[in-house]
Amino acid sequence: MPRYRQIIIATLFLSVTACAGPPTSPEVSRTPSHASSSASKAASCSNPGGGDCLGDLAAGTYGTRQFRPGFSYTVPPGWRNDEDLPGNFFLYRSNDPQSGVVGGSYLGIYQNVRAAAIDCSEAAQPGVGITPGQLIVWYQTIPGLVVSSPKSVTVGGLSGFQIDLALKPGTRACSFEGHPGIPLVIGNGVSELHHVILHELDVRLIILDWKNGNVVLEITSVKDRVSSEEYRATVQPIVDSLQFEVT
Repeated sequence: MPRYRQIIIATLFLSVTACAGPPTSPEVSRTPSHASSSASKAASCSNPGGGDCLGDLAAGTYGTRQFRPGFSYTVPPGWRNDEDLPGNFFLYRSNDPQSGVVGGSYLGIYQNVRAAAIDCSEAAQPGVGITPGQLIVWYQTIPGLVVSSPKSVTVGGLSGFQIDLALKPGTRACSFEGHPGIPLVIGNGVSELHHVILHELDVRLIILDWKNGNVVLEITSVKDRVSSEEYRATVQPIVDSLQFEVT
């Protein structure tokens, strides 16, 4: 899904032109991390707002440095890490362009996201909790949003639910630079993002319990570049490799 207001100074990100006014620009908080890479260090990340991101990755196992809860992950050749921040982590294939309104396909991991307001404003939806169950119940009530049956999952020591999301044909809830869509998730100030789903995208959310809040994995694929089945099968080994610091 388009990554509106994810990191305000990163070159990849777009401003929202929805039915609300222009987005605000809060600063991203930074905290140190003690996780380290077990593979050879990748080239420096070119994203100026990406924190301790690693850029292009050689095949191997790595550890986050800023994201909380910290985690390790293993990637095959051809992947890139453009964010490692306290609340945002971002992986995508190096040959998959991320520019434009629709953006590209990717795996994002976020700390304590909220349900985004469906009135098209860049805000959290009032009255919706942040646990996996509370978020899924909310998504199931949104007109025009197709939500699969929740599947119980455990990822890297955290438990929760997985759902697949798509828009019903003809849905025009909000407009994002001329593209109809529905807002899905927004950051809590540590995580910085405002993500929506468009007709051009398929989205899988894995919403995990963490300290009375959540860690959310977002697997988004662009329909005219790759099928959701193919992309999810490509990303699944990375998801299976995750090990969170849960003690």
